[in-house]
Amino acid sequence: MNPKLQSIISRVKPELQAQKNVLLFIIVLLLSNMVWKLTIRGDEGAQSTTEKVTFCGADVTPAFDLMSRHVAKSVYHILHFFNPSIHIRNDNHIFFDNGVGSLIVWSCSGLKQMFIFTCILLFSAGPWKHKLWFVPLGILLCDIVNILRIGAITMLIETHRAWFPILHDHIFKYLFYLLIFLYWVIWDTKFASKE
Repeated sequence: MNPKLQSIISRVKPELQAQKNVLLFIIVLLLSNMVWKLTIRGDEGAQSTTEKVTFCGADVTPAFDLMSRHVAKSVYHILHFFNPSIHIRNDNHIFFDNGVGSLIVWSCSGLKQMFIFTCILLFSAGPWKHKLWFVPLGILLCDIVNILRIGAITMLIETHRAWFPILHDHIFKYLFYLLIFLYWVIWDTKFASKE
């Protein structure tokens, strides 16, 4: 083998070894996202009585409908506590007196992020006895973070309607994944090596 190449490999290998869990996190995140996109259809569109969400062809619309309505009602109750001028219509449209608001569609349910988080933990190193409580706790935290995310977006667009695309498609979306990563870091540093 070329001595230069051997030298590079000997310098890079320990670094890759040290970061193998992070690399595994990234790989599982990307693969689980791809699996979601290949198996779930219809979750990105707006809700209507004629649309369906399917998993490998099977209708899973009721689960997405239930979850998006749960998120919408939770956001409504939290925001209404602080601002009585907020309303809810059709169990998924939250709006202010000025008409500005959020329509909580199936892709807002948080189910995709819960799936990705579950996949990441299932493929991470660590004892199953801890995964049995850590995964459900993480799913609950994903739900709470999603509700807070949508609540924050809704509050911010009341007076800044034009901010919606940047808040929804970029800032809060990636913040959500950052929080999933930080929760995984807790797993990796506190539980992954315990057998």
